Amino acid sequence: MKKIFTLMFLFLFLFSSVLAIGVSYPNDLELLRGESGRISFSVQLVKITQKSICTFAMENMASLRLEIDVGNETVFDANSINYVYGTITVPSDAELKIYEGKLRVSCAPQIELQGSGSKITQSMGVPIKVNVVETRTKENLIVPPKPFDWFWVIIISSIVAIIIVSGLSLYVYKKRKPKDYNTQQY
Repeated sequence: MKKIFTLMFLFLFLFSSVLAIGVSYPNDLELLRGESGRISFSVQLVKITQKSICTFAMENMASLRLEIDVGNETVFDANSINYVYGTITVPSDAELKIYEGKLRVSCAPQIELQGSGSKITQSMGVPIKVNVVETRTKENLIVPPKPFDWFWVIIISSIVAIIIVSGLSLYVYKKRKPKDYNTQQY
């Protein structure tokens, strides 16, 4: 009986929440073979009271590669609007044609039900069209580039700085003249 009430509460909770996906920008790219293009869209978790786990997957565009900046699965805060950026890459041996598909965005509340293995997911598709051409006939709209990850730069720079300081300290210590206490005058 407790499971039934829990599932009923879960259904009421999910039906009162809203998942909205903003239109991708740009949603029609014109790319050359071997070229990449940037896209962006928004994931709007309106009236959702808990964090949600969202996953991203391409449908009907298997020969193109999609890389989402935040990864293929990420957690978004409750009642938030999140802008997501990604890169679509055309392989160098891709066929010259128009690829039309959807970026499937699926979000589920980050909740745990004891004794239940079920999960209710809200899902929407963002339409994406990629025209693979031999020569460009138009410019794609500009989307900000992928942010640079400074974490490893800082770690490597810190290690190099520690090695340099240690080496200089050792060099100065070895070159220092020892004091001769026997020859001091009083």
